[in-house]
Amino acid sequence: MEYKTLIDGVKIPVLGLGTWLIGGDLEPDYSDDANAIRAIQKAIELGYTHLDTAEMYGNGHFIFKTQRLKLDAFVDYNGQFDFNDLAPSQQNNDFLYAKDEDGNPYSPSWYTLNFGAQYSVTKALQLNAILENISDKRYRPYSSGLASAGRNLILAASYKF
Repeated sequence: MEYKTLIDGVKIPVLGLGTWLIGGDLEPDYSDDANAIRAIQKAIELGYTHLDTAEMYGNGHFIFKTQRLKLDAFVDYNGQFDFNDLAPSQQNNDFLYAKDEDGNPYSPSWYTLNFGAQYSVTKALQLNAILENISDKRYRPYSSGLASAGRNLILAASYKF
């Protein structure tokens, strides 16, 4: 297994195992669980330490679309990471995280409500607007030293020649 060293000296493998579709996509499907378990066990035997379940984060969209207009109301979210869920390299980075009732660092869950609009004025000219974090929620993505930007408005126009 090839490893890279992060700026803080922590070594991580260059490969991880994504497990998002194991157990089904939008509907549960447990028909291939035995093979999935064998694949995860083999990955661990080979030295994989990053198993990305995607269960703890994601987004959801409600989209309305006509020939010229597209409206997108969406939510971005991140689940809570308790102290024992944090990567060992993150458990000592208590300056990045909130504290639980025992004084241990953890990453609280968060979500943002967002809205985007896209309008095609002509075949060549398109206008875009996105209002992010409408409720102006303060959050910090897991393992990030950066807090949220707060409410954010993005306006753009594009023209194809």
